[in-house]
Formats: sequence, C-alpha cells, structure tokens
Amino acid sequence: MEHPSAAVAVQLTSKATRDMIPQNVVKVLIIYTGGTIGMKNTPQHGYIPAPGFLARCLALSTRFHDPSGYAHAFGFPERSVDGLLSPNVPLVETVSADGNETPLKWSELERRASVMEGQEWPLFNAVNIPTTHSTTLLPASTSLTSADLPQINGTSYFRSNLPALISPASLYGKRTLYSVLEYDPLLDSAEMTMSDWVKIAIDVECNYGLFDAFIVLHGTDTMSYTASALSFLLEDLGKPVILTGSQIPLSELRNDAAENLLGALTVASHFNIAEVGLFFDNKLFRGNRTSKVDTVGLGAFASPNMQPLVELGVDITVNWPLILRPTTIRPFRAHKRLSTHVASLRIFPGLSSATVRAFLGGDVQGVVMESYGAGNAPTKAWLDELAKGCARGVVVVNTTQCAKGTVTDIYATGKALTAAGVVPGADMTPECALAKLSYLLSKSEIEGGNLVVDDIRQLLRIPLRGELTPPPQAHLLPSSPDPEPSTFSGRVLGAMRSAAEIETAATDSEDQHASTSASTAKLYATAATTTASRSTVKTPVHASALVSVLACRASAAFDAEDLQTLAVHHNLARHANQAPWDGRTALHVAASVGAAECVQVLLENGSSVYIKDVFGRTPLSEAMEGFLFRRRSGGLVTPTTATRAEGDQSPDWEGCVVLLRRAGAHFVGGTTSGQVLAAAVSYGGESGHVNEMVWRTAASGDLSGLQLLVECGADPSVSNSFGQTALHLASQGGHAAVVRYLAQLGRNRSSVQRDSTVNGRTTLRSPESPPDPHHNVPIPSVTTLTPIRVPSPVARLQGRTPPPQKLPPSSPLDLSQADRWGRTAADEARLGVANAQTGGDVTAAQRFLECVAYLEGSG
Repeated sequence: MEHPSAAVAVQLTSKATRDMIPQNVVKVLIIYTGGTIGMKNTPQHGYIPAPGFLARCLALSTRFHDPSGYAHAFGFPERSVDGLLSPNVPLVETVSADGNETPLKWSELERRASVMEGQEWPLFNAVNIPTTHSTTLLPASTSLTSADLPQINGTSYFRSNLPALISPASLYGKRTLYSVLEYDPLLDSAEMTMSDWVKIAIDVECNYGLFDAFIVLHGTDTMSYTASALSFLLEDLGKPVILTGSQIPLSELRNDAAENLLGALTVASHFNIAEVGLFFDNKLFRGNRTSKVDTVGLGAFASPNMQPLVELGVDITVNWPLILRPTTIRPFRAHKRLSTHVASLRIFPGLSSATVRAFLGGDVQGVVMESYGAGNAPTKAWLDELAKGCARGVVVVNTTQCAKGTVTDIYATGKALTAAGVVPGADMTPECALAKLSYLLSKSEIEGGNLVVDDIRQLLRIPLRGELTPPPQAHLLPSSPDPEPSTFSGRVLGAMRSAAEIETAATDSEDQHASTSASTAKLYATAATTTASRSTVKTPVHASALVSVLACRASAAFDAEDLQTLAVHHNLARHANQAPWDGRTALHVAASVGAAECVQVLLENGSSVYIKDVFGRTPLSEAMEGFLFRRRSGGLVTPTTATRAEGDQSPDWEGCVVLLRRAGAHFVGGTTSGQVLAAAVSYGGESGHVNEMVWRTAASGDLSGLQLLVECGADPSVSNSFGQTALHLASQGGHAAVVRYLAQLGRNRSSVQRDSTVNGRTTLRSPESPPDPHHNVPIPSVTTLTPIRVPSPVARLQGRTPPPQKLPPSSPLDLSQADRWGRTAADEARLGVANAQTGGDVTAAQRFLECVAYLEGSG
C-alpha cells in the first residue's frame, strides 16, 4: 500500500532501502569520552563537563527517547507498561545551589538496576566495564582481583546494568535501543593520549558481543587522530563504529549536537557499514580519511581525498562501492598496543640539518614528514641526515602539507627522497599516517612480533583499512576476463544482458532501470521457486536485487560454483548482504540448509555474520539449530567435517558453525527488563530462538550442545514461561553432567572462559565439565579447516588466526531460583530421587542423587 504522502513514498522506495538491515530494533553502545557535545553551561565557569548531564538530557528529549517505544518495539499494548515509562529517573544524587550535580555512585546505580520490579526505568542493557577504567567506575563492593574476574581476550572486566533508552521509530520503522557508558573523568580531546585510544578499543572489544554497533562521543580537536587509530586497532571489524561530537553543546537551544548524534544513530541502526567512521554535518566519512578543517563552522571535518560514505539529506545516499567488506574469515579482535616512539616533522624553508639530525635521534623509530606539494623537499640541506636515519632503521613516511592530493615521485626531489629510504605516503592524511605508523611499529615491539622494518615500509604503501588510494596498475595490453562459466546464474544474467533489459555491467551502475521481458521473467521464476524463501516474491527491476536472489538460490542448492560465478563476474560482494525475502541474506539460507562450501564463499565475499532477519535470527542461530537438532533428529546422521568426502552435498551444519564462529559470529544478548517485558525479551527475536535451544539441550541432557551455545553468547540463566531455567530442566531429567556444568557456572562466572586442550588442540568443552556419555557427539573444532593463506607481509601482520572468542555468561546463574511452583533445581532433583526410588530404578536414582550433590556444593 502506497503512503498517502508522495514525498514520504519517494523516500520509502529509494535505493537506500534495499540495503537497510532487516531488524527493527538495533542495540547501540554510546561511549561518551568527553567533548563539547555533553558540556553544561554554568554561570561561574562557562562550558564544563558535567557527569551524568548528557544521559539525562537524552532521557528527557523526545527526539532521543520514546518511552512508548518499549511497548511498540516488544509487541505490548502501550497501556500494559503504564507506570514504567517515566523518563525522569534521576541520574544524579544531589543538585547544589550553584547548579552543580553530584553523580550517582556506581553502587547506587547497581542497586537501582538490580531491582527490576517496580522500578521507574523499565529496561537495562548489560555493559561490560573493563578494569582498565578508573577505579571510581568499579562497584563499591569489589574486593576482587583481576584473576577473580572474567576476561575477554585477556582483559578483566565486571558486568554492570546501565539504563537503556529507545529512540522513536524512524521513517523506515527502525528504533535504536542504546545505553551511555560515560568515562570518569570526562576527557578533553586535547588531553587524549595513545593509551586513551587503546582504552576505547578495549571498551568496544569487551562489549562486542552485547551490542550491534558503537558510537564514540569525542571532542573535535583530536577526533581525526582517534578515528584513524581505532581503524587500525579494531582488527577484522564486523560492526559499525562511529565517532561524532559537536561544535555547540546539546544543552543549547541552537546546536549541532542533536543532528550529529541522531545522524550517527540513524546510520548505525539502518546500515551494516563495518568501518570506523566519523559523522559530522550530515555526512559519514571514513574515519582515517578525515581532518579537522574548521574551528567555528558546523562542517568541522572534511575528507578531501575521498567522498563521504553516507550523506543524509531528504534521501539517505550510501556510496556502497566505497564501503569495505570482509574478504577473510577471521574473528574481530582489538589490538591493545601503540608505539609512542613516533613523531611528526613539518618541513619549512630554512630547516637545518642539525635540527633534522636531532629530530631523528634518541628513541624515535618512526617519523611522519609533511613535505611540500606532491612530496617535495630540499635535497641539499638535510637529505643525507634522512638517509642516515633510514639506514639506522627509522621509518620515515612522506605526506603532503596540502589538504588535497597525493605524494608521488614525479619530480626529482621526490625521487631523491624515495632513494634515501623515505616511504611515499600516497594520499594519507598526516593524522592517519601517524596512527598507522604507531600501529605497525607496535606489532614489531610485542613479544614474538614478526614484523621487521622492511615489512613496515611495505605495509605503509598498502591500504590496510582503506586509508590510502593505491596507485593505478599500468597494463600494456588490456587484460581479457576469464570466460564466464555456464552456471545457472550465468545463464540468467547472460539472457538479461542479451535482451538488454537490465544492465549488469561490471561497474554495477544502480541508476539504470529497465523492464523484464517474458523470457527473463520465466528464468527468474525458475530461480525463485528453488530458493528457501518463506514469502511470495515480486520480480525485481534492479540487477543488484537479482544478484542477491540468485545468491540465495545457489546457497539453497549447495551450488558453490554458481556463487563463485557471481563473485567473479557480477560483484557478489556488493550485494551479498541484501535480503530479498524476510530479511534473509544468502548467508542465512546457506547456514540454514547446511551448505558449508557456500558459507565459505559468501564469507570471503563480504557477507556479514551479524545481520538479523525479520525474525531476529542470525546465520549462526540457523546453523546452530541444524547442528544441534536437525542433524540428530529422526536418525539423520551426516558426516562430520573431518570425515566428509569431497563432493558430498549432504547438510554440513558442523562446518557452517565452525566457519561462522571463525568469522566472529556470536549471539547478541544482555538486555534485561522488569516483569512486564520479561516475556518479550525471553521469547522475541534471536534471543527467543537461542533461549529455546538452551532449554531443549538442557532438558535432553546435551552437555556439548549447551556448552557450545553458552560459549557463543547464550544466557543459561533465562527462565521460560514457567519460571524454569536450564538448571531446572536438567535437574528434572536427572542429567548430572549438565547440572554439574551449570552449577559451576553459578559458582564461578569465569569457568567457561578457560581454554581446554586435548592432544595439543583447543576444543570447545569447558575443562571442569566431563564428557556426557549420553550425548557423545563431536563438537566443531577450529582446527578442522585449513588456515587461510594470505600474501606476505600482510600474513606476518595478521599473524595466526585466533580461535573463536568464548563469551562469558550474560548473567550468573542463581542456584536457589524458584519456578512458578516455588521449586528450586535442587527440589526438582530430590523429587526425581523419590520417584526413581518408588519405581525401583536404581540407576536413575543415582543420577538424581548426583544432581542434588552438585547443587548443594558437595559434588
């Protein structure tokens, strides 16, 4: 049905809508480091950072917080949450006479967050607080050491609940559920250091499994430096990370803060742009391409050598050909070190050789030189000093002082610098060159680092995060492409080209439209009927839509060769994340049917493991359901990944799970609520699907399956509609091994994070839990697949592919929790003992007695 407003109808049918993520509620963590955006105007001191002030401003603004959105987002009538929707929960302890506020201590926030019933605030997001934060952020009751706390990739943290705000629905029906993690103390961007950049990266890493996207609020003075550094520190990033701020605080009536923050939230919640971006003045730039160009104007940032990734106007314009996409199967990880032995040298007429000699001395290991024009510098005055420094191992990268342009060696002076060992920095900004140099040098400083100076000099010329434009490759003769294989997709798209009805040239032009002929429609109908779609499909009129349709068809048909055809000849990477039906991408389809080879092709061509369909399911939850239940039901037994014969096209859900986990897939959790909304959170979307799998594996005694679910981020403490947790269900069935595992989770939250090794290889089983004799099914191992080979020196930079991250439980298990009938898990086990003894089943009675012993702490 068309919208009655023609202007709105145009926006709802724009090209941008085809690439929007399907899910309607996106979880975002706002990391508030400081800056003008959250400052408060005081009579005595002017603009000052005020703890808690920004969060309260957002909570009181109808543009940033829609209380009725809780009801709409989770499918409840609005009247059912009356009394829980007040946005006036105080975030400050007291307000003094001069207007200064004393922020609530974390102990008080913890107390308010822990008691859900009757609270004014209906929803909280779990947030992991690394111990690298100031001690004032630690709970008042903490007497724990880092060894006692759970860890993520070596970083200890504790979990806290922060109030969650929800935005009004956008024109496209999407909302953002977000919390604000505020630094203490708030930082002026001029005071930012490299350790602060690492701190932000650690915050993203520790909360990566809990949120869909991240926004960093930052002062404008050094925002480009931070954006550049984060682009390198956040390795194999698969989710949006957007920096923004403002020139005028949000508290002022006329400001740019609201538009910048709303714009960043819009991009983060509508598109899967897995890059570190910088949003300002209705434009999203690639973060490492930006520089601050204006101290007073609202368009404070520019990207002279690259167009914006996204522009927000009446329509949302996304420059998809510029968006980076994953091409390797590696999990996200934050690099936690930067070299401080770097410096920036801006040359000027008359710069003496003595100054250059002193500058290159000491412990300097890397220098960003800002030269004239296209990379020119005087060769007579101090070129020898540069050559001596480079010979000693100092890495010097040459950037231009001009705002726009690139460094080349077309002039004699530029050639002389290159001959002396100076690396031309192409069109990198000085901010980015400094961050990249610091990052690469840190890779050689760490223990076991395998980068040498020559590697660093080569890597400076290579775009690692899209930070520079590589020089065009000259060819004496135009290269002819390989002939297109005669696959299904090749025949369909070939027929469309020959009929001249839809242009599918290599440039993938999206502004050319054509109608579909009867013959093409017949071919398309054949493709549509063989897909795994659950909806009626209309014939698309864009070639890009057809590529995604054909990718779904190939995935459903286990046709990896056809996917390769789309990848090589039809730019599959551009369309891999489009969802023709029900928000299901080709990766969803491949994972649901167990097409592991197709999953690998898709992951190597830009498919995201984090996109959720309209049912809230990710490819991992689809593959996990197949591995845990379909493979074992009805006597269906398929070969394991290790024993599978070449060419075998039977479902391989195990291989799908391995590949998806190696690419960093996980379940997103960490939202808690009061009683009114508990059912929606427990049963809705991916959380509901995952919770059902947790309950089923626990009830059936499937220890290995339950462990795998927990390690992927499932929460075993969630209760069903009868108030029963996985522990209740396992106790009812007398599954002693499962009860022991869950009881240990309740006593030691970090138990599932310790790696276990069997015969020298990492497994996915917790070391404290014995194998379950009733469900001895092999668990996917990351060692069953051949490592991806990448060329040197990039291979040495990336290092060994890390194992999948084992996520800690979302919340600790309460062993004394009672269900609707007032029975605890121990009560269920005792009841099982009594029933087994009455029936004369000695074996069953022994199993239930073991459950009782584990639950009472004597097992």
